[in-house]
Amino acid sequence: GLIDLMRGLRSGGVRLVEVVTDQPSPFAASLLFRYTGAFLYDGDTPLAERRAAMLSMDPELLAAALGTLDLRELLDPDVVNAVVAELQHTAADRRATTPDDLAELPRMLGPIPLAQLPDRTTLTDLDAALRSLGGRVSIVRLAGEAHLVSAADLGLLRDALGIPVPPGHSAASAIEGRDPLTQLVARFARGNGPFTASRVAAAFGLGVATVMLVLDREVAGRRLTAGRFTSGVSDPEFIDPEILRRLRTRSLAAARRELQPVSQSAYARFLATSHQLDDRPTSTPDEVLLALQRLAGAVLPASAWETHVLPVRLAGYSPSHLDALLAESEVLIRVRGSAGPNDPLIALVPAGDLDLLGPLDGPATGEALVVAAALAEGDGTFAALHGQLGGSTTELADLLWQAAEAGAVAPASMAPVRARIGGSTRAAHRAARPAPRRRARLPRPSRIGLTHGLTISQPSVSGRWYRVRDPELPPAEAAIALVSSWLERHGLVTRGGVTADGTAGGFAAAYRLLSELESAGTVLRGYVVEGLGGAQFTTRDVLEQVRSFADSPDRTKWPSGVQHPAPIVLAALDPANPYGSILPWPEHRSAHPSRAAGALVVLADGLCLAHLTRGGRVLTLFGDPATRAERVALVTTALMSAVRQGRMQRLKIDEIDGEPVYASGLEAAMRSAGAQISPRGVVLEAGRA
Repeated sequence: GLIDLMRGLRSGGVRLVEVVTDQPSPFAASLLFRYTGAFLYDGDTPLAERRAAMLSMDPELLAAALGTLDLRELLDPDVVNAVVAELQHTAADRRATTPDDLAELPRMLGPIPLAQLPDRTTLTDLDAALRSLGGRVSIVRLAGEAHLVSAADLGLLRDALGIPVPPGHSAASAIEGRDPLTQLVARFARGNGPFTASRVAAAFGLGVATVMLVLDREVAGRRLTAGRFTSGVSDPEFIDPEILRRLRTRSLAAARRELQPVSQSAYARFLATSHQLDDRPTSTPDEVLLALQRLAGAVLPASAWETHVLPVRLAGYSPSHLDALLAESEVLIRVRGSAGPNDPLIALVPAGDLDLLGPLDGPATGEALVVAAALAEGDGTFAALHGQLGGSTTELADLLWQAAEAGAVAPASMAPVRARIGGSTRAAHRAARPAPRRRARLPRPSRIGLTHGLTISQPSVSGRWYRVRDPELPPAEAAIALVSSWLERHGLVTRGGVTADGTAGGFAAAYRLLSELESAGTVLRGYVVEGLGGAQFTTRDVLEQVRSFADSPDRTKWPSGVQHPAPIVLAALDPANPYGSILPWPEHRSAHPSRAAGALVVLADGLCLAHLTRGGRVLTLFGDPATRAERVALVTTALMSAVRQGRMQRLKIDEIDGEPVYASGLEAAMRSAGAQISPRGVVLEAGRA
């Protein structure tokens, strides 16, 4: 077979003839539809992908696959409206601007109702323009309404619809080519988008049955295409094939634009909206619970929860609202290690979301288990625990917190947590510093003797504590719960996010699970955010939400791309801050920012404007150096607002971008935003302007 064919080609006895067919062969059609057909029946595929896949198919092939041509969910309504406006010359750039243009309208569109002429022209005096045209146009009554027609169409209207020729005009008695009514209907189709038979009948004052005979004949001759093209229209529709091609091409281009990855700042703005940072509700216990559900078991420094994390999400946040939830056991406290001296890492977890809290790093130590067992036997107070175990109250308090950080026990209220970090308004933990000459002091025996055997009050262990007995999920369920928590907090799972989360096994272990979930149709993999590679996983709903955010000024110079930037001060570790985890930090010539406990970031319109180290000593500004003054003023205003709200204490900035603040030349801009000058730096303090 094939060898004989090759021999024939070489000898010249066989010739290859290229044949172009109107439709693919059955074999080619199956190849064309095989890949696309996978999208037609996959309900978990995002709308943009489904639209792009189906719009790229030939309409006849799609009609053969589906039984009828139904493009109601595929054609972009905005595209349809724009094309119809162009065809009908109602678009701003298609309207008639001169009397000659006005005379061309009825020649191209057919009879035009006089009432619709103002929508198709920019001429102010229509009557004068019509008089200037003389015999080129005429006015006739059609379907009970006055229409403007071209003089060349008078014979066509007479022979097709029986409309008499107006006095002063003449018309040929014979019309060449197709019958007159078919010519009128064909021109109607060329000047409109999808239409029904009843619409044509109303336009020409005919019966629907008469019009259907013409339409069916045109469809059989493949001069019209029948199908369903408009949402909400139940009757069969018809369209000119060339216009359908234009609608499909433009809709496909629009769908492919939706498939383009969004900018990194657009994702950051999506994240801010999903956490309600740009539209904070008024704080109530219910709103606090909703905010904690969106955080989905995030483990953060205790010093950040009530200074930055909850206040930035809730207007007028009050610690009493969280206390009410804890008292009613709607929210539970879980401790997961420590971020530094006297600053435990805690999770505030709704009782129904305990499965979203990640597993412990390792089993609890023997001492932690002893403390947990003693708590379970007593009434849960520190006094009872001291009575059982004895020893120094300070050492026992530290041992209790070590057991909590190991995940063996947990406090029932925020009171011991607030005492541990030094109060609910303490913005960041600070390393304990010994008092002057404390090492030179000797213990006084008399004081030791007086305190021996007494239980001294320890605020950091006040209230009731209990042994943690959270159920252990099977490995498969625990892994799925972990993915759910990532999706709830970030909406997107990437290598950077998993690495920053510190998950055991890293992204390699998570990738295997995510690939299985993708095969099951639970999550989707795609190129959602530019610059993050192809290993991005999300859900269909989140994907469509992310794509709904227009690009922020990634490709424009700040602040020209921002109309009214609203800066937000966040803890660097806040899940609503994607920089340093999912997104890379903006480029900087010298700084190396980090998501450390106590560090802050300032975001505006999805852009990271600044990073402030723990304690506020070093400020790093990102972006165009030409706009440093505007940036530092905006950043200072945001930080001053956070200070006045009580979210942090007095700040003193010593360095900006690696140089002393007075060498930066930015102190004037900071003073204009409310900062004060000190001998060694710039001070941001509440109550000072």
